[in-house]
Amino acid sequence: VIPAPNDGRFELRIAGFEKYEQIEIYNSGGSLVSKRAITGPSTRYDISALGSGVYVVRISGKTHSAATRIVRY
Repeated sequence: VIPAPNDGRFELRIAGFEKYEQIEIYNSGGSLVSKRAITGPSTRYDISALGSGVYVVRISGKTHSAATRIVRY
């Protein structure tokens, strides 16, 4: 995730993106706030309309998944 922390606008770079199908973003309460299909190795995202805080970005596919946290200031 670039940059980190960010203002809600960031780029997600996914190594081996072919293994993954979707990106999900969850707020600190565990609620899904955004979901999108993965279309390439780099995706720009904008969650600036959401409040400041910590969010979890989860990428998943049929056999692989990964997650990271982002801080939106």
